[in-house]
Amino acid sequence: MPRETIIFHWDPQGDPDGNWQHVFEGHDVEQEEVEAFIERYWDRREEWLERPDKSVELRGLSETGRPLFAVFRVLDEEPPRVYVITCYPIGV
Repeated sequence: MPRETIIFHWDPQGDPDGNWQHVFEGHDVEQEEVEAFIERYWDRREEWLERPDKSVELRGLSETGRPLFAVFRVLDEEPPRVYVITCYPIGV
């Protein structure tokens, strides 16, 4: 049975303290790239690093092969809902 589509929570674009503003105005990534990256690794939990605050660090390759680093929080498992804290390209 296929997994449900992940629902991503993005703060309003005009919120200067929000995740949308931070990720897309501050880093060289696109919304579709960030969401596809997290979806790609969703079922590969062994590659996640859980932080003490229960957020998750993830390092890996985007669908285009670009190395990315993301920090996000899983809000719900069913249906899967995610709040992205940050995501940006990293060197290899």
